[in-house]
Amino acid sequence: MSVSEPTKFGKYWLTDRIAVGGMAELYRGKISGDEGFEKAVAVKKILPHLAAEQDAVNYFIDEARLAALLQHPNIAQIYDFGRLEDSYFIAMEYLFGKDLKTILNAAEERNMPLSLENVLHIASRICSGLDYAHNMKDLQGDLLNIIHRDVSPQNIFITYDGQVKIIDFGIAKAASRITSTRSGVIKGKVAYMSPEQAEGLEVDHRADIFSVGILLYEMVTGRFMYDGDAMEILSMAREANFTRPERIVRDLPECVVLTLDMALAKDTRTRYTSCGEMLSDLEDCIYHLNFRPGDQKLAQYMKALFEDEFVSEEASMTRALRRVMPTDSALETPGANRPGYQETMVLEPPAGAKRPKRWFWVGVCLLALAVGAGFWYFNRPDGPGQKGPVVVHVPITSPPRKTAEPAPPMTVKPISPSEGRSAKPKPDPRIAQGLKKADQYLRAYNLTAPAGRNAYDAYREVLKLDPNNTEAKRGIKKVGARYADLADKELKRGNLDKAMGFIKTGLEVDSTNRRLWSLREKINLRNEKNRQKKIQSLLIKANDRIAALRLTKPAGDNALYFFREVQKLDPENAEARRGLSKIADRYAALAENEMNRFQYDDARRLIDTGLNVYPRHKKLLTLKTEVNKRLDQRVMRSLKNIFD
Repeated sequence: MSVSEPTKFGKYWLTDRIAVGGMAELYRGKISGDEGFEKAVAVKKILPHLAAEQDAVNYFIDEARLAALLQHPNIAQIYDFGRLEDSYFIAMEYLFGKDLKTILNAAEERNMPLSLENVLHIASRICSGLDYAHNMKDLQGDLLNIIHRDVSPQNIFITYDGQVKIIDFGIAKAASRITSTRSGVIKGKVAYMSPEQAEGLEVDHRADIFSVGILLYEMVTGRFMYDGDAMEILSMAREANFTRPERIVRDLPECVVLTLDMALAKDTRTRYTSCGEMLSDLEDCIYHLNFRPGDQKLAQYMKALFEDEFVSEEASMTRALRRVMPTDSALETPGANRPGYQETMVLEPPAGAKRPKRWFWVGVCLLALAVGAGFWYFNRPDGPGQKGPVVVHVPITSPPRKTAEPAPPMTVKPISPSEGRSAKPKPDPRIAQGLKKADQYLRAYNLTAPAGRNAYDAYREVLKLDPNNTEAKRGIKKVGARYADLADKELKRGNLDKAMGFIKTGLEVDSTNRRLWSLREKINLRNEKNRQKKIQSLLIKANDRIAALRLTKPAGDNALYFFREVQKLDPENAEARRGLSKIADRYAALAENEMNRFQYDDARRLIDTGLNVYPRHKKLLTLKTEVNKRLDQRVMRSLKNIFD
């Protein structure tokens, strides 16, 4: 039940319960320490009825410990995890804001939709957090293969100061395995599953990418990607059957459409290979749309959307936390009188830490004065000092003890004016000239041609003189970026071959340019879509020609021609092979009809034509044997008549 008065829970004070989920309940709380230390926290406790399910407890423990490893600005941070009186809990950073589900509902009700700028910013931050988690390694350098599995609006939290946080990393996998999940919760999770997840197949990190695509789709369109009852949603999710976003939102930027296409690809082989790759495309899209998103703009939207709630919630939070009046018992070491408490992480400073004593600083000051006096004595006009700097060697000692021994005397060593100065090598004038020439070529867009008079060659010449020259290295990066700009322009114009040529050259210059790789993937994807469209068009034409009995004639407009064109695009196309077999079937039927009319020459001509289309056709091979036999019999009868 909810807390009406602050309740002590280990080293935490719980002020009130703020949410209850399918596996845990969430409390707002505070931790207090020495010297007025205070921090607001959220404490998540496993539900009492699940504490008896050992599988649920094991998952809660394992996944919470795993979540504690994740330290990323877009992932809710875990502070502490442990057990108190047989109740397992997680203490995490307190997030003051709303989850994405609440935000989208409020945006629709109040007619304040998210701007595309904020949408792309939110999606990019989600990708950033997930990419970090997906690539998390253990101390041996092995991937931990972390998959969230429940990337949904309820698990994306946006604070009133504009921070985007992924939550429930720790228990998402466990929650999906609890058998006593409510039907409403099941429906909500299915609506954000990847096709392979909805099929019950084994999933990898690409399932999370599909779920991010659904979130992006719903933020862009303002609609659910799937709609219906639980079974209808499950069926649509398995087939990735949804209305394309550009049909809902007019003038949707092409870069957004392409990003959604790759994120929501049913086939994992054509989906983004990583959240980092999707993040790169989102950042490119933000750049080309001239957006300047950030936490501040998102914070302004949040406070405008929840203007009344923000004021009341802030006041409520302040009142709740002020009700906690720390006492000596609040600062006691958790577990000292509670043997059931077990911590994995500690927030307070070490108990044995001591402050430096006052006399230590007095000693430091006296030592500094002695150093200054010695320096003045040996550099006064009538003193023994010489021109040039003086090095004072002061022995490093530990802080003086109560029975401190006298410090050893200082030693003074005069040095010549030139001593201590490292001689800098004179810059090679050829480097400055080469960089200047390279920059001129870059501005003139002489990137890699003509030979010997282009930016790439000029920067490489500088690197031959100075392999570590940072300006030349940055220059080569700029050349690759210019090719990415050129390729992007041609891609928007629809000149895919020209764009791919720029990409190929750019990658030869800078193979690490992520934007070039992303553009290449987009072009490959678009080429594949165009290829599939052309194949479907050819198959339709070929089947129409079969129905019209235009099997192999007229030239260039018959079924055989169109099926062969399909095989040029896709040699293993099953429908084209079946189509060729259909043509052979028709020739077999025509040949058999001619044989029944004793027109064996015409039958053999039809059989030969059919076998040219499909050489292994069993019916035609059988008919060929039969017609040859009958023709031989006819010849024998003719010879017999001649001799008789």
